[in-house]
Amino acid sequence: MYVELARREFLAFVEYTKKDYRANWHHQVLCDYIQAFVNGEITKLMVWMPPQYGKSELTSRRLPSYLLGINPDLRIAICSYAADLASSFNRDVKRIIQSEEYSAIFPDTTLSSKNVKNSAKGEYLNNADIFEIVGRN
Repeated sequence: MYVELARREFLAFVEYTKKDYRANWHHQVLCDYIQAFVNGEITKLMVWMPPQYGKSELTSRRLPSYLLGINPDLRIAICSYAADLASSFNRDVKRIIQSEEYSAIFPDTTLSSKNVKNSAKGEYLNNADIFEIVGRN
């Protein structure tokens, strides 16, 4: 039952895939806006919050994971002021997708188990900078 809710509602997804997550009122407000974005009710969303208020967890780690579960053919770019931080977000998104909890919610969204640097052999990319969903565009 909760898996189905996590498939439909972003905050439920966050709580299901990150068991220690506790949403405060401002996280709920942000999640409401993110849900409206996911549902297509708003088409552009910019988030301004002070440092350490949870915006990276929700927008740069959980949202890309959630969107790829809903639509594995999406192309998502994660950008940051520092390449290391963007790579860190990329690794975190991959860890979420490879978790048992995520697989229970979105079983059709999977990554290659190999660390592939280029796709010359027709394998799906999976490295620190880029990854591809197996069997998808």
